[in-house]
Amino acid sequence: MLELLSGHFLVIFLLLLVIPLSVRAQGPNRAGLVIQYGDGQIETACVSFEEAEISGFELLQRSGLPMTYDAQAGTLVCSIGNEGCFFPTDGCLCQCSGVGTCIYWSYHFLDEGRTWQYSQLGAAATKVRPGQVNGWRWGVGGANSAPPPGDITFERICSAPAPVPATATAAPPPPTLASTATLPLPAATQAAVLATSSPVAAPTQPAPTKPSTLSTSPTPVSPTASVTATRTEMALAMTTIPAEPTKIPDVLPTAVTAQTTSASPTPYLIFALMVLVLGGGVLWARRG
Repeated sequence: MLELLSGHFLVIFLLLLVIPLSVRAQGPNRAGLVIQYGDGQIETACVSFEEAEISGFELLQRSGLPMTYDAQAGTLVCSIGNEGCFFPTDGCLCQCSGVGTCIYWSYHFLDEGRTWQYSQLGAAATKVRPGQVNGWRWGVGGANSAPPPGDITFERICSAPAPVPATATAAPPPPTLASTATLPLPAATQAAVLATSSPVAAPTQPAPTKPSTLSTSPTPVSPTASVTATRTEMALAMTTIPAEPTKIPDVLPTAVTAQTTSASPTPYLIFALMVLVLGGGVLWARRG
């Protein structure tokens, strides 16, 4: 009896350890979005969401792209980015007035065969599930005339971001302090320094009653040599100023990454409860 209870408790304990790990490893749901402007430029976005499904309109809203829409017309999208009819300043279908072609933001979805389909329901009534792709294009509308956006798969839109090369964020080496004694000076500068540091003694005749004295008047230095020496000293002084180290920029995620959650203490509490139950079972078995 005791061995049977121990086996059941062991199986339950292992299941409690495995299930939370699998839940933590699962990231948020993601869906792709394709925007094609009138000039052919294509913009994509990978949108994350916690729900099992969201509407096509919510997918566009959560992409972060600037947009305007007319809620009275059933969340009719008027503009995306810098293209379209900017409601309410303009009418939501400002390029559909009169007789002729109607240009607006047509809504599409990518089916399982990776073929773009024109949506007859609209973005608010269309459900988007993880792994699916929606598309919008500014152009001539209509179920038969609206051209689909560029052919881009979900894997290309929501692929993992490429690693940042080490050379892009590597910190520069520490500045090297230059020593004034080891830097060679130009020939003109050396002559100027020698001329200013070594005074020329003027010849004097020895006197019988007074000790001979040396004249220490320095030889005048030409203006060119003086300027050169001064610039050299300034250059040497500038080399001793340590450069401020470049701050390494933080790497921003270009795509939404999987959320990580801290470990929950629930399995350990359950384990402690199981130990108490197991101990009670042992005592009950011994009394029986």
